Amino acid sequence: MRNVYMLVFFIGVVFLFLPSLQCELLSYTYLIELGETKFAEQNYSEALHYFQLAQLLQPSSREAMNYINLIKRMYEGRAIREEDIKQLEKEIIAIKRKKKLPVKRL
Repeated sequence: MRNVYMLVFFIGVVFLFLPSLQCELLSYTYLIELGETKFAEQNYSEALHYFQLAQLLQPSSREAMNYINLIKRMYEGRAIREEDIKQLEKEIIAIKRKKKLPVKRL
């Protein structure tokens, strides 16, 4: 009989804290979505803010940390845009063709 009371108590505690855990996860997901939206709009300062808040909610999150690092690299001028990569690829192909080297597409 005592085990039944313990089981009921345990289940009650789990259901008591479950909504707060779900709320935290939803908040994290929402902050990541806001950050991604601002990142796509190239509003990097607001995106960084949202990703840092998301990281506070889930410090072990690699997704938030990856965005934070990318934005910091962009501010430092160490990130390469997709357009720059395509232009560099064209230049490399042109150089290889001049030297008659085999061309491999990225």
